[in-house]
Amino acid sequence: MELRELLTRAVIPLPLSLQNTFYNTPLPILGLYTLVCTILAYSIAKMFGFGSRNEFTVEGQTVVLTGGSDGMGKAVAIQLSAKGANVVVVARTVAKLQTTVDEMKANAANAHKQRFHYISADLTDPLECDRVITEATTWNSGTAPDIVWCCAGFSRPGFFIDVPIKEHKQQMDTIYWTAANTAHSTLRNWLAPVEPSGQMKFSRRHLIFTCSTLAFVPIAGYSPYSSAKAAIRSLSDTLSQEIEMYNGAFSQRHHSKAPAADVKIHNIFPMGITSPGFDNEQKIKPDLTKKLEEADKPQSPEEVAKISIAALERGEYLVTTNLVGAFMKGTALGPSPRNSIIGDTLLGWISNLVFLQVIPDLRGKAFAWGKKNGLPESTPRSYTTLNFLFFYMTWSTLVLSHTPLRVEMYGTIAVRLIFYALPSIIMFLFDILTPSASVVIKAQGSTGLPGGKRRRNIRARELKVAGWSLLNLILSIAVQWAIETLCVRGLKMRSALKVSLKLPMPYEMVRDLVLGMLGREVFTYVIHRWVLHGKSAFMSKLHHYWYHQLHAPFPLSAHYDHPLIHLVSNFIPTYLPAVLFRFHMLTYLIYMVIVSVEETFAYSGYTVMPTNFFLVGMARRMDMHLLTYGEGNFGPWGIMDWIFKTTVGDAELIDDEADEAEERERETRARQVYEASQGRAPAPAARPASKSKVQSQIDAVTARGRR
Repeated sequence: MELRELLTRAVIPLPLSLQNTFYNTPLPILGLYTLVCTILAYSIAKMFGFGSRNEFTVEGQTVVLTGGSDGMGKAVAIQLSAKGANVVVVARTVAKLQTTVDEMKANAANAHKQRFHYISADLTDPLECDRVITEATTWNSGTAPDIVWCCAGFSRPGFFIDVPIKEHKQQMDTIYWTAANTAHSTLRNWLAPVEPSGQMKFSRRHLIFTCSTLAFVPIAGYSPYSSAKAAIRSLSDTLSQEIEMYNGAFSQRHHSKAPAADVKIHNIFPMGITSPGFDNEQKIKPDLTKKLEEADKPQSPEEVAKISIAALERGEYLVTTNLVGAFMKGTALGPSPRNSIIGDTLLGWISNLVFLQVIPDLRGKAFAWGKKNGLPESTPRSYTTLNFLFFYMTWSTLVLSHTPLRVEMYGTIAVRLIFYALPSIIMFLFDILTPSASVVIKAQGSTGLPGGKRRRNIRARELKVAGWSLLNLILSIAVQWAIETLCVRGLKMRSALKVSLKLPMPYEMVRDLVLGMLGREVFTYVIHRWVLHGKSAFMSKLHHYWYHQLHAPFPLSAHYDHPLIHLVSNFIPTYLPAVLFRFHMLTYLIYMVIVSVEETFAYSGYTVMPTNFFLVGMARRMDMHLLTYGEGNFGPWGIMDWIFKTTVGDAELIDDEADEAEERERETRARQVYEASQGRAPAPAARPASKSKVQSQIDAVTARGRR
């Protein structure tokens, strides 16, 4: 059955207007639109967990939980028992363990079927960890536990030099080594090879670490604790890769030796948790640390446990328990596996912007606290220096792990794709698939649609505009790659753009951005006016035959022109200033974001935010340039047009219309006088000229621009 027939059956129940839209839409565009909608729907569903299965079923499973005597560990144990799990809690204090077992029994989903057990052990000793796993396996009728959750540890806050080295080691032992020892014993048990003949059906096993958001964003006064938690995060990321080797072997379990079950790694990152340990921590915590973590509102152990289990049921790898923790995670995702590609990517962008302010604020508070409490008054303040700590770490990792050429090209492609190509494609599809909705917010009404007043009757011409626009964008990126390759590899020169570990200062970035935008304005004006609309017949003919056949700007038309003209009039004015001033790569990416956003919205033709910002100036200028067939408005921002008096606005176009009408009237009167002198009947007087098509378009643009 053909795709068109399948889609037709799906469309029959829809209203008649939507059916007409479907039947008049070219199949490639319909398929692309369907693909985009499917990807967006799937991404949103994954981000919010809609329609996903339970990835962490605990009913009837055996769970070993370390640190289960109080706090978060105890709350997790009780909630897992309420979900039907058999739980073994591990800690040092027997009395507390017995209390936890009693509460698990009281909250069990089925007390007659479920079993509970405790083991007293010192998990800093690897031999004790081996004993715990062995005892739990024996208690579970010889079957290894299904889930192991490492939740042991406590915090000993203090400034680095004030805490004795012995206590630093103790923090590493009770936090990192208890988790590492437990994980080592567990995985050696789980991953032991089993012959194909001995394979039995086991559900997926889960190894869960409990970390802290301090592994993402360290806070002054937690150096002993945050260092150990960061080590757990690193171990977890490493194991999440290594475990795939064993999972791959498990997929071939019927043909060769393999583990008894596949394994998944998880890591929980709570913030402050109200517990006896938290109360003890507050007694010795430095005042500066308390000030810096004012935004951290401690959560109850029960709340943290509930959120963590729900995230595990969604199959998440990095789990945070509140919004602040999510932003802390977003700024330090690094190489960790993502819970959601789109969700975590967007979170990372927003978080990095937020922490551009947060990190200087934390450093500034630490500086002020030190000065107030006895540091020399002459100590220079560092508020004038913007230290992008976390961004620098990410940037340095990127630069050190990739060649400058790859950093430049991948960055350029990402910016162009995210800020121009994807938004423009979505706007273009919106225009051609839902013209009735699009025309309402178009500056020129139906004239501003890709198909003009024909609306749905999209021809090959409009698709050609979209196709050539994207091809020209790819061409410009390819030319940039060729230039950099020639400089670096061919001529053995430095790269045209600066790619270095050193980040530019804010004033340097602002300076270069201003110079770049001014340079682009000058180059665009000169090339557009004196080359494309000047004496160069060849270039002018190509430009008029391609670009000036458009009746109005619409999404994707920003890069529409003959490829040669596009390189001369678009790529060179944009790329040349960056090369002449040798932008730092970070500055260049910001520069390209500005250019891409400008091109996206200035050519969209919409009158709603954020496009109406551009419609006030740039988009209106684009309209006038096309309506006057290139009589003015040659620069994107209008600065050079203002200097050389080539600005064309509504008034100038109306004056031209009036002059033409007056000239026609004079010719008519002269012809009547001549015919009267020859004895002929004078021709009837011409009717008043009706409003021209151009004037109608001017009125439409003016009326909608006032909205």
